[in-house]
Amino acid sequence: MKRFRVSRSNAVALVLVLVLVQFCASSPAKIAYTTIGLTKQAVDLAMHTWADYVVAGHATQVQEDKVRNAHDKYRGVARALGATLEATNAAPTPAALSDAAKEIVALVQQFTGKKLGGTQ
Repeated sequence: MKRFRVSRSNAVALVLVLVLVQFCASSPAKIAYTTIGLTKQAVDLAMHTWADYVVAGHATQVQEDKVRNAHDKYRGVARALGATLEATNAAPTPAALSDAAKEIVALVQQFTGKKLGGTQ
C-alpha cells in the first residue's frame, strides 16, 4: 500500500476549503438569526451600561428621554419582526432591528463616553 503524503500547505488549504464549504452551507435564516442574537447582545450591553450611568446620577432628563425613545423604537421593531416571522415562517431580514440597535448603542456611547465592544 502506497502512503499519500500531504504537505503542510496542502493541509492548510484543505482546512480552509472545508471551512469555506461549511460557511457557505449556512442558510440565510441561520445567518439572520445569528445576527439577531448578536444585535440583542449589543443592546443588552448598551442598556446595562446606560443603567449604571443613570444610577450613578450622570444622565440628564433629555438624555434619558432620548435613550428611552430609541429603546422603545428598538422593541417595536423587534416585536414586528417576531410577529412577521411567526406569521410567515420566512427567513428574517434583521436590517431594521440592527438600525434601531445602532441608534441605542450610539446614544449610550455618546452620553457615557464609553466605547462598547464590537459595535459600530
